[in-house]
Amino acid sequence: MAEEKVMTPLEMLNRYYAADVAFESNRGTLWHKMNELLSWENLMNKDYQPELRPLLYYIIAKRMPNIDQAPPSDRGVGETIPHHIVDNLKNDYLRNLKRNMILLGEWERLRKEFISNDIKFITLKGAYLAENVYEHFACRPMADIDILVKEQDIERCRQILNEGGYVRMPEENQGKAIHDTYLQAGPCGEISMELHRRLTNALYGARFDLGGLWGGTYLPLEYNLVYLSWHAVRHSFVKLIWLCDCAELLRKYHAAIDWEDVVCKSDLYNARKQVQLCLHLIGSLLIPEISGRFPMSTKETVASQIGERILFTVQKTLARQRDPDFFTKLLTIHTMERKTLFKFAFAYLKQ
Repeated sequence: MAEEKVMTPLEMLNRYYAADVAFESNRGTLWHKMNELLSWENLMNKDYQPELRPLLYYIIAKRMPNIDQAPPSDRGVGETIPHHIVDNLKNDYLRNLKRNMILLGEWERLRKEFISNDIKFITLKGAYLAENVYEHFACRPMADIDILVKEQDIERCRQILNEGGYVRMPEENQGKAIHDTYLQAGPCGEISMELHRRLTNALYGARFDLGGLWGGTYLPLEYNLVYLSWHAVRHSFVKLIWLCDCAELLRKYHAAIDWEDVVCKSDLYNARKQVQLCLHLIGSLLIPEISGRFPMSTKETVASQIGERILFTVQKTLARQRDPDFFTKLLTIHTMERKTLFKFAFAYLKQ
């Protein structure tokens, strides 16, 4: 009888995203390094990538409900998870369920206020993903609610937030800030709202056009994929849930995505390298068959190898509970166009 082994978090994510596709033959060096780093010990006891815990519990409860109860004869090798881990994941899931109910309930109230005052808005990142992309809104932790509004509506939004008990937080460098942060302290805990006037800081070179966005309350699908990829690379995937965000978007909407439009937008917004790297990492860690689904090349190149090394260095630094700030800048620099890089270096040295 084969020795029974514990399924790792990364193996669980593979099973979830890759469905019935065999991943074993496609596992490269990065996968094996990350599989060792993203251990249950680091995840549960060293506060490494805690944002993944609610999603992992959902996978166990909804997608693999018998993984920790079925007799070994009914499981494959490596298909078990200790009960104490499942119990702790469940507690994290329920805490996030409660937290997201509070955040999304408050955002629903504010949405009605914005609509009644004829304020155009777009829901970004976590709130959009939790409500529209993940199978259950409790799978995606949120630190805050991110909202994009028109520059001319900023003051009216501030007034609504102030009347709702929110207090604006001071920014260290207001001139470079792309959003204002508002906090509300209530009986159910602190709620943070980030009011964005644009998507990126010009220092980083991306040129996201906001002109044609205001017909709906979400970014268009292809636009969102480019933006989420850019944002994740810009912050060096410090939170691996950001890689899962893009994987979720691809898993749910892969048949609807217009890849020619993705290519066009990534070029237009100066984000092609970031999108390519994000897709490459998804293929390396989560969805092995993804490379055959789209026209953007994600073949193993020197650039992708450098990106992998920087990513792993960032993750290893985080797992050791150290600040990865220096290494996160390396991935930003690595994916910049040359003309943008010179401007970034000059501006950075002036600080």
